[in-house]
Amino acid sequence: MVKCNRNQVGQVFLNIIMNAIQSLPENDEQSLFIYITDNGCGIPEDKQQLIFDPFYTSKKVGEGTGMGYQFLMAS
Repeated sequence: MVKCNRNQVGQVFLNIIMNAIQSLPENDEQSLFIYITDNGCGIPEDKQQLIFDPFYTSKKVGEGTGMGYQFLMAS
C-alpha cells in the first residue's frame, strides 16, 4: 500500500492509456486490451442494468462523467 494523490494517479492512468492508443499504427486493425480492477464496493445490483445506457452515471452533476455505452463503443 502506498500513499498517493488521487488526481496524480488519475493522470498516470490517463497517460498510460493515451500512450498505448497513440502507439498503435494508423489504419491497422490491432486491438488494445486494458484491464482495470479495484477493491471498491462494486455496482449495486439494482444499478447494474443501467451501465450500458448512453451517458449513465451515478455521480452528481459536476462531479465527473459516467462511461456509459458511448464510451464503450468509442473503441
